Amino acid sequence: MDLAAGEGRNAVWLAEHGWEVDAVDFSAVALVKAGRLAVDRGVRLGTVHADLTVWAPGEVTYDLALIAYL
Repeated sequence: MDLAAGEGRNAVWLAEHGWEVDAVDFSAVALVKAGRLAVDRGVRLGTVHADLTVWAPGEVTYDLALIAYL
């Protein structure tokens, strides 16, 4: 999970290296760009449009949480 993923560069990099990644960000525009980057690079990327100050992942578990620029 990449929190505050922005346009998804870190999330896509992780996906290129074999991780299953969900990119979470408050900007729908940034997440669209992240999705395009993933398609261009040939990887799968899940996106979650959410405010991180109130969002919780629910029943999903993650092995890694990346917060690079929050």
